[in-house]
Amino acid sequence: TPTTNYWRYIIADFLDHRRFITFGVIHGLLQRIHNYPFYTSSNNGSNNINNKKNHYQSSKILKIQLLAYQIAEKMDGRTCDDALVSQFERPVEELIAMVQNIGNVVNIFAA
Repeated sequence: TPTTNYWRYIIADFLDHRRFITFGVIHGLLQRIHNYPFYTSSNNGSNNINNKKNHYQSSKILKIQLLAYQIAEKMDGRTCDDALVSQFERPVEELIAMVQNIGNVVNIFAA
């Protein structure tokens, strides 16, 4: 019986994963699922950008917070995660983590 290492060897050396995925999509074996992050502000009112401007904060922290608000504006439930990643040039996990510091993010999945 083939072992796990044997299958890893077969997959790594003999199987082109791009063709395998293409075959799966064409023949209906795989389906692309899109993620549409949706930003919902927190209820305590701390998401106001004017509340975040404090002269004691460093400019680097302020820039990160401003970027989080820019990302949150795009997380309207109509912008796909692929578009967000392309626009902000960061992984989607990092974008969601940044926005979760100022509010909540709900993921909407669609085929």
